[in-house]
Amino acid sequence: MKTINKELVGLLLFTTLFYILFWDQFWGLNILLLSIASGAIIFWFNPFAIVQRSVQLMLSANLLCAIGIFWHNSIFTHAIYIISFILLIGKSQFPFLTQLFFLGIAGILNYFICLFKAFKLISNKLTIIPGYKKYHHWIIVITLPIIISSVFLILYYNANESFNKLTFQFFDWTYKYLKSFIDLLSLPKFFFLLFGFGIGASLLLRFKNQLIEMVEKKLTDDIQRKSWNSYWGNSSLTGMKNYYRMAIISFLMVNILLLIVNILDITHVWFNFKPSGVAELRQFVHTGTYILIFSVFIAIGIVLYFFYGNINFYKHNRWVKILAYVWIGQNMIMVVSVLVRNLYYVQLYGLAYKRLGVFFFLIATILALVFLIIKVKERKSIAYYLRTISITAYCVLLFVALFNWDICIASYNLNYNRKNLDTKFLLHELSDKTLPILWKNKDAFGDRNGEDYQYLLKRIQRFQKRKQSDTWKSTTIMGMINYEFFLKNDVPKPDTEKQKSSVIQ
Repeated sequence: MKTINKELVGLLLFTTLFYILFWDQFWGLNILLLSIASGAIIFWFNPFAIVQRSVQLMLSANLLCAIGIFWHNSIFTHAIYIISFILLIGKSQFPFLTQLFFLGIAGILNYFICLFKAFKLISNKLTIIPGYKKYHHWIIVITLPIIISSVFLILYYNANESFNKLTFQFFDWTYKYLKSFIDLLSLPKFFFLLFGFGIGASLLLRFKNQLIEMVEKKLTDDIQRKSWNSYWGNSSLTGMKNYYRMAIISFLMVNILLLIVNILDITHVWFNFKPSGVAELRQFVHTGTYILIFSVFIAIGIVLYFFYGNINFYKHNRWVKILAYVWIGQNMIMVVSVLVRNLYYVQLYGLAYKRLGVFFFLIATILALVFLIIKVKERKSIAYYLRTISITAYCVLLFVALFNWDICIASYNLNYNRKNLDTKFLLHELSDKTLPILWKNKDAFGDRNGEDYQYLLKRIQRFQKRKQSDTWKSTTIMGMINYEFFLKNDVPKPDTEKQKSSVIQ
């Protein structure tokens, strides 16, 4: 009974804390407090999980994301935090799971299952309240009469005008006294509290189904040698030779095709590139990136297919391994080609979200190809490879989430790309974190009465008003720094006539 009391009290306290921190608030300090509270709950209610190093690492990753939000509060960091929190819930329930895919499934399932368990826990707790069974019996007894009375109330309400007025007056009087209570229990608040209650349940309660762990245990890191059955109706040895020949021919053909593409890219992109218009260059970079994505998936798929089973143990597999390494290496050359294209794009037209994203995607791609080489060389399984690249991708995303890339984009474009500066992008797409930098470089946006300059003034004014209304829960470090900056630097108000004319247009 003590355990039940502790869990119920914890659920009540967590739901209350969640409501206080997040209802009608932006993300900021409240997210950091949520992560600290989540770690404390896992430490207190799940001591076995918290001593596991993998759980500690996942908790640290979640805390890093929360610090990133408290520092600069980017939308991208929000997304990574949600992913990190789901993984943390899954890891706290299943400390020995290693596949991020299974952890994600476990985290999502755990939310709904533990939410149901929490309601069941409350229901069981209510049954021990003195007189509950008596009241529960009377609720069942009066339910049908209430339904019948409601039906006749509606009928009489529509049939008799005097009864209609009397009913309206009664409900109007009742509504006035219950309005504050109704406002308190509005539908949005109800679902918000339910959502927070579910998060608390997923952290406090235990989900004991071991099916996911049993599935993952069957996935080994090393490829297991199996008896080779007849292949194409031939004997085991003949089937292996045919499989080997098919792999050799496949790798030869795709290597020749990619070699031609790489020679053309090295000739025309690496050394003889001729700049064109922004639209042509955008297509030039994006096409190369899309081809790279498709090519890498094909490359990984081909290698995983041919090095799935017993060919890893075939004593004459030296040449197929060499061709696989060449194929992977050529895909790395293709990565460099896309890198060169993107560098040209940035050099001519500055940084942007997608151009910056291409750099991080290329880093993840190179790492995925390196792990593919390790998989072939060390005879590792597909499960090992998928786990490794998923963890690698998560680490790359976590690294990206820690930094304020909006400021990097704005600083680079204003300092190194004034000639082809895209002022619309800087003003309309970058976040408020860049406003001090934009104001320091206000000369880049034309004269005082220009459209861009006026829009910058409007954004600064909106930012100041919003920060004045923010509470401590939504506080971010960058927000405080930027607000202090504009308190110390006099910024004129936007032209009122310009605002009116823009509305009329």
